[in-house]
Amino acid sequence: MIRVVALRKAAVAGIAGAFAWEAVMRGLLAAGLPTFHLVTTLGSFAFPDGPPAAVWLAGMTVHALVGVCWANFYAHFVWARLDLPPPVQGLLFSLLPATLALFIVSPQIQLAQIDQAQVRLTADLLRTPLTSAQIGGLLLGHAIFGLC
Repeated sequence: MIRVVALRKAAVAGIAGAFAWEAVMRGLLAAGLPTFHLVTTLGSFAFPDGPPAAVWLAGMTVHALVGVCWANFYAHFVWARLDLPPPVQGLLFSLLPATLALFIVSPQIQLAQIDQAQVRLTADLLRTPLTSAQIGGLLLGHAIFGLC
């Protein structure tokens, strides 16, 4: 059986996943739980000292656009090829971007925030700079995204 991927639906799912992730993370932060707030991290690249609304809008826009890309990748390479219930597929697939986020994106974000023209790469700089609670939040966020 060949499934036809609806790009618009995949894009909407990617945006919905990013907003669901943000809603849960905002709730956890409001409850006082230490977690990784991706939207603020991404938005602070565009507006390091900017107003919170601008930081949030920039971060949410980037996160939603990345969500659209991952949702389309998922739709073409997982959903269209595997015959598993969508929640199971989504959770299994979420392990890929979560792994990349932990071992590639997170260290790169740390390197991008160093205010130096050159740095000497060390093992510490290449390890994820996140705490256990932040890693848990990142994994939870990807799982939420995978369920959307």
